[in-house]
Amino acid sequence: DLGKLARSFNQVLENLQGMIGSIQNLSRDLGAGATELATAARDNNDGVTRQTDSISMVATAINEMQSAIEEVAGNASRAAEITREAETKGNNSAQIIRNSSKQVHRLAAQISKAVEVIRKLSADSDNITSVLDVIRGIAEQTNL
Repeated sequence: DLGKLARSFNQVLENLQGMIGSIQNLSRDLGAGATELATAARDNNDGVTRQTDSISMVATAINEMQSAIEEVAGNASRAAEITREAETKGNNSAQIIRNSSKQVHRLAAQISKAVEVIRKLSADSDNITSVLDVIRGIAEQTNL
């Protein structure tokens, strides 16, 4: 029986050695898997860091664009205000020109009337001169 026990014991030892070998192989495989997993985790972490940096850059770009948009909106608002002021000044200038034109037309009409009056006065003056010439002629004939 001792021989049987020794064989069984040897069998158990062989089985244990096989199991230990399997465990060692599994441990190596697990170690390699853990190393791959750690590498993948680092790569993933690096990728997340790059994405975070990219997101930060996009956020910065969006903030800069928003500032630029606000500046453009402010400039557009100022341009609209300047345009309204120019329109108002243009309308005022047009009104002044219309008023000046009306006054020039009135002045031209008054000048035309004055020219007509001066012509009439000139004609009347010529008539008076003719009458005076007749009177002088009569006075010379009568020695007055």
